[in-house]
Amino acid sequence: MEASFNYDLTFRFRLFPQDACDGPVLIQHLGVIGRVSWKERYKDAYIPDSGGHYMFLNAGLSFIPFPGFNIDFFGQFPMIKNLTGNQLDEQFRLASGIQVSL
Repeated sequence: MEASFNYDLTFRFRLFPQDACDGPVLIQHLGVIGRVSWKERYKDAYIPDSGGHYMFLNAGLSFIPFPGFNIDFFGQFPMIKNLTGNQLDEQFRLASGIQVSL
């Protein structure tokens, strides 16, 4: 079992339009995301290639063409990485998604 603490501190602001409306909306995001995790255990032994912490700068855009439908695109840039053992050494992340609210 692994214990971890994930965080996301993101500032979001509307780029277009400046006033609230029912039409398309473009939102910019800028913040930090991260994770602190403790060593994993398996059969009373710690797994050496587990645990550590990282923090990424998170920047992106959300496009809302109509209420209930979001299209997101983010770039995540590493700021702090202190992982123990041999773990994935991510240099840069791209993320995208579509959200539909019914």
